[in-house]
Amino acid sequence: MGRGIADWNWPRSSYEAAMTHPIRQGAKFDAILKRHLLGGREMSRSVQAVVGGFACLFACVLVPGVAGASGLTVSRKIHFVHPASVRKPIRDTCDLQTRIPAAVAKATNARLVEGRGSLDLAISDVHGPGGWIFSGPKWVEVTGKLRRGRKVVGSFRAKRYSAFNPFAGGTCGILARCGRALAADIAAWVENPTKNAVLGNAR
Repeated sequence: MGRGIADWNWPRSSYEAAMTHPIRQGAKFDAILKRHLLGGREMSRSVQAVVGGFACLFACVLVPGVAGASGLTVSRKIHFVHPASVRKPIRDTCDLQTRIPAAVAKATNARLVEGRGSLDLAISDVHGPGGWIFSGPKWVEVTGKLRRGRKVVGSFRAKRYSAFNPFAGGTCGILARCGRALAADIAAWVENPTKNAVLGNAR
C-alpha cells in the first residue's frame, strides 16, 4: 500500500505536488493535461493550482493506500473470542471492545462501521488481574484478518504486554495502553499484509 499524504514532502504548489506523486510513474501526466485541457499551451500558476487540486483529489480518492483512501474499515465493536476467560470487571468497565478498534482505526486511517469491517478483529486473550501494578504483568492479544472483497489477503496474531507505569490509570488504563501499542503494530502490518503474521510481543 502507498504512503499517506502526510508522508510526502510536498513541493511549493499543489500542481507540483500532484506532478511528483507516484501516480505519475510511467505516465506523462502533465503533458496529457496540457494536451487535453489546454491545447498544448503552458499553464499559468493559477491554472496549475486548480489542475493540481483535481490531480491531488484523484490521487487521494482513487489510488488505493493513499491518505486512508484504501477503503479500509474496522468494526466499531469487536468481540472476545473467549469471553468467559475475561474477568467480569474488565468486560464491564474497560471498554476494550470499542477502545481497541477505535485505536486501530485512528492508527490505520480506517473508517469505523457497524458489523464486520474489511479489517476483521477479535480479542483473543486478555490477562488483567486486579491490583493495579502490584498484580504483575498484564496483556492483550488480538487476532485479525484483512479482506479485499471476499478474499482474505492477510491474517495476524498480535500481543502486547504492559510495562511498569504507575500513571497508566489502573488495570483498565494499562490494558488500554496495550491496545494502543497493538494499534501501532497492526497499522505497520496493514502497509504490507501477510498471512499468519505474528506481531508485537507475540513473536
